[in-house]
Amino acid sequence: MPDNEQNGQDAQTTASTSGTGATPVNGDQQQNQGKIEDLPPWAQVLVKELRDESAARRLALRKQEDEAAKATQARLADEGKWKELADARAAELAKVTPYQQRAETLEKMITENNLRVIQQIPEQMRTLVPQLPPEQLSAWLSANQALLTRKPAPEIDAGAGTGSGGGAGTLTDDEKRMAALIGITHEAFAKAKPKT
Repeated sequence: MPDNEQNGQDAQTTASTSGTGATPVNGDQQQNQGKIEDLPPWAQVLVKELRDESAARRLALRKQEDEAAKATQARLADEGKWKELADARAAELAKVTPYQQRAETLEKMITENNLRVIQQIPEQMRTLVPQLPPEQLSAWLSANQALLTRKPAPEIDAGAGTGSGGGAGTLTDDEKRMAALIGITHEAFAKAKPKT
């Protein structure tokens, strides 16, 4: 029986140190820790109970802090100390403003990057792009960009310069890119292009 008590104490020590969020001394320790599912059932129950207790305490602390702030604001308002209340609100706003500005800047950058990626997608495929918030759209575009962008056709100038190419050798770089986007050969594009 003392062995079981000793094992329980070791599991509590392990669970309490792993639940604190402390980072291991080196990355090897974290890899060697294993998974919770690998622990015996009694240890899994103990870890779950500790996590639930920790989460409940964090929620209770956050709730208590919110109630204390509301009580302070209500007290100041009741006492007619509007200046102190205004100063407290201004201090809260000053803390949030830099984060709001950074969030707006990052959202603008993500949106501009999304537009650049969408411009690379062939026009007939753009209707497949969903309407999502910028950060989700960026992730979606990254995951699906290979499917949406068509690879340009390889340049095959087998008959260039022989005279039998039907004028394919006279295509400009823009015309070659247009042929690749359309998905036809340079020779077919040269034949279809109006003679000048």
